[in-house]
Amino acid sequence: MAAALPLALGIGSTTAIFSVVNGALLNPYRYKNTERLATFTVYSAEQFRAWRFPASAFVDFKQQNHTFDDMFGLVWRDVHFTRPGGTHDLSGASATPGTFESLGIPPLLGRSLTDEDARPGAPSVFVISYRLWTDLFHRDPNILGTTQILNSTPMTLVGIMPQLRRLLRRARPRSEGYLPA
Repeated sequence: MAAALPLALGIGSTTAIFSVVNGALLNPYRYKNTERLATFTVYSAEQFRAWRFPASAFVDFKQQNHTFDDMFGLVWRDVHFTRPGGTHDLSGASATPGTFESLGIPPLLGRSLTDEDARPGAPSVFVISYRLWTDLFHRDPNILGTTQILNSTPMTLVGIMPQLRRLLRRARPRSEGYLPA
């Protein structure tokens, strides 16, 4: 009995330390199949490195893909969010439809971006981060479906994402608004 207490404390503390190390260092992203995620950059003869390439090139890559289970694209961009109290400059991204589904991330409220959202002439929609929902909207679920002004364009808020870590290590600090690419 005297040996059981130190043994239990040792097992408990080892488990707690492993949980922290595993969550923070070994598997810092809570996305599905993180060990299978890959990024690539397109190089051209004219530029040393092309961070952005046309959406049509991405569509070609995706249609001709026989290697990856799925593909998604993100383009980091500034988003100017105009509200009655003024304009907020946010870090945002244009995301291809299915980005969050590829990562196994369901929206907290509403929906994520769909193929229909990216079609020419489709109604302008966007998705926001949990952080923006908390900071600007005080977690009001009634904000979903409202029209907001982003980059001088009226857009409908269709989804609120759960708390996320950065999507990529080279990504901007945190994207707060996602628009269809």
